[in-house]
Amino acid sequence: MKVLVVDDNRVSRKMIGAELKKGGYQTLEAEDGHQALKTVLADPDIALITLDVNMPRMGGYEVCRRLRGWEIAGKLEKSHLREGMVPVIFVTGDDTFAGRQKGFEAGATEFLTKGFKPGALLNTVNRILKPERAMEGLTVVLLESDPMVRAILSGYLEEYGVSVQVAADGAAVFDMLRDESQPVHMLILDERMMMLGDRNLCTLVRGDLDMAELPIIVVSVSDDRAKALEIFKAGATDTLVKPLVKEELFARLNVFLEVQLLNHELQKRVESLQKLNDLKDEFIAACSHDLRSPLTGILGMSELLSHADNFTPLQHDMMTRIKRSGQFLLTLIHDILDVGAMDSRPPALEPAYFDVVEIGRQCVETAGYAADKKGVTLVMEAPDELQIQADRTGVIRMLHNLLTNAVKFTPQGGTVNLSLSVEDDEVVLAVADTGVGIDPAEHDQLFSRFTKKSTRGTAGEQGTGLGLAIVKGLVDQHGGRIEVTSAVGEGAIFQIGLPRGVGERG
Repeated sequence: MKVLVVDDNRVSRKMIGAELKKGGYQTLEAEDGHQALKTVLADPDIALITLDVNMPRMGGYEVCRRLRGWEIAGKLEKSHLREGMVPVIFVTGDDTFAGRQKGFEAGATEFLTKGFKPGALLNTVNRILKPERAMEGLTVVLLESDPMVRAILSGYLEEYGVSVQVAADGAAVFDMLRDESQPVHMLILDERMMMLGDRNLCTLVRGDLDMAELPIIVVSVSDDRAKALEIFKAGATDTLVKPLVKEELFARLNVFLEVQLLNHELQKRVESLQKLNDLKDEFIAACSHDLRSPLTGILGMSELLSHADNFTPLQHDMMTRIKRSGQFLLTLIHDILDVGAMDSRPPALEPAYFDVVEIGRQCVETAGYAADKKGVTLVMEAPDELQIQADRTGVIRMLHNLLTNAVKFTPQGGTVNLSLSVEDDEVVLAVADTGVGIDPAEHDQLFSRFTKKSTRGTAGEQGTGLGLAIVKGLVDQHGGRIEVTSAVGEGAIFQIGLPRGVGERG
């Protein structure tokens, strides 16, 4: 089917066209009202028009008025694809009540505001041009004692592509809803069949099955307000009164079905994104493995060659650079894998009691090699012992990343201090340095991925931009907090507060 896209903005035309093509529609374009009318006259197979309101030469309202005038006068050639008037959807950035009133008076079929969510336009077009498929993918469970009413409801829903599951009684409804292999998007109940034993079926669905969002429409034989109030109190979303009027039936059911359709589409998108995310994780893991193996070989050989006696000073310097670059790449690979794991399936914490002071001493010793090379003093202030229940590996990673980061941005002659203490019910781990400091305007981005300062470390050290993001992820997983105090030229203090007893936080 052909859809004419009318908009004076080329980008808007392309975006609308791209969405419609996903639904299998052929699109034609017009950049103003005059060109649009010429195209409609020349091509009788145009099934629908999307129309901007504000355009030069001729606006959308005038285009729609002329189009309707031609149709009434029989000026347009009849098409085997179209019965009656060409549907017109106004797509505008200025959607007001007065504008809609003016548009509908001109003959509009529907309005959409520019900036609509992906899929909204295509759903609207499908609903107009392909009503038999508009609700495809939705399932309704129907419990109705009257064969005539059952046939009317089933026929209407199936006409729009809805799968209708007819239940024999309340117990069958309950079983269908419990079957997670077949999601149900709406429940239509006969008022006279709402009881399952001595309990109301609506109450069971809302309470026992915890389906608070499922639309439940109750078909009643009476419009008595007191009875309707009882039905709503039991958990019904809406009521329909027999005899059913087709127009009312269409309007009432359509409201709830469209919401369910959007939720259904959203769920499919979420599942699709999850699959893409899983593929991304698999790709990163595979690439990391393939990169890590040769890198390990390069690092091993460069370590051996760096001790060769027959190398010139320049050659030794080149080997040192090769080794340093290889170590940086290996660190980057490990950090990317860690961040990816935190995103998708964070490794479960393994809480255990241990002395965090002992861990602190180990981390200070490890970071001390880099500190000694730079002439940075590394000190630790802590009690003799401080027990905490936490993930031992996670705490080591937090302290290691903070200490190496502090050493990196502290110049020769500076100091890095690790302090461990208890405040209320928290164990506080603080790393303070006398380094270059951080602009307060950058504090919010410090824990974002791949965010790095504009300069390297004070000795030219490289960073992956992932170290602090990993720390933040581990702290969050422990249910703790992390704060930074810093200004340019005044050093920095990173403070972590962890509960003394930790379980994994969702």
